[in-house]
Amino acid sequence: MEKTNKSKKPKVLFFLGDSLMGRLFEDVFVKAGFDVGIFYTYTDVVEVVLEEKPDILLCDIFIGRTAKEIETINGFQAIEILKENEITKNVPIIVLTTLCYQESVDQGLGAGALKYLCLTELSPYSVRNVFIEELIKMGKFVKKDFGGLIKTEE
Repeated sequence: MEKTNKSKKPKVLFFLGDSLMGRLFEDVFVKAGFDVGIFYTYTDVVEVVLEEKPDILLCDIFIGRTAKEIETINGFQAIEILKENEITKNVPIIVLTTLCYQESVDQGLGAGALKYLCLTELSPYSVRNVFIEELIKMGKFVKKDFGGLIKTEE
C-alpha cells in the first residue's frame, strides 16, 4: 500500500530571471500543492538553499534582463557552487532555460543538474509534471500526494 506524505508539501525554489515567468510558475505549482520560493538572483545561493531547505530547485541559466543586470554568477556556476557544498550537494536541480544548444545542455548536466529543460518546448504544466515525477522517483513523495495530477498506469 502506497503511503502519502500529507504532513509536508513539496518545496521548490525557483531561481529565475523574469518576474512574469515567476508568477506564472508560482501559480501552477502552488495549485498543485507545492510550497514555492522565488528568487531573482544567485547572490548567496548556498545560504538561501540552506535556509529554505527545498526538496528540489529550478534554475534558469541567465538572470537579468539586460547585460548590465545579468548576474555575475550564472546558473551553471550556481549549480557547481551548490554541488561543491557538503550540505547542498544532494539537492536535485532542474534547469529550465531558453539556452538550449547541445553544448549548454552538456554543461548544465556536467555541472550536476538532474535534468535540463528547454523553456520553449514545455508548458508550465509539463514542467510541473517533470518535477512531480522526479520527486516520486526520489521516494520523497508518492503519486497520491499530488491529487491525481500524475496519471497512473494501473
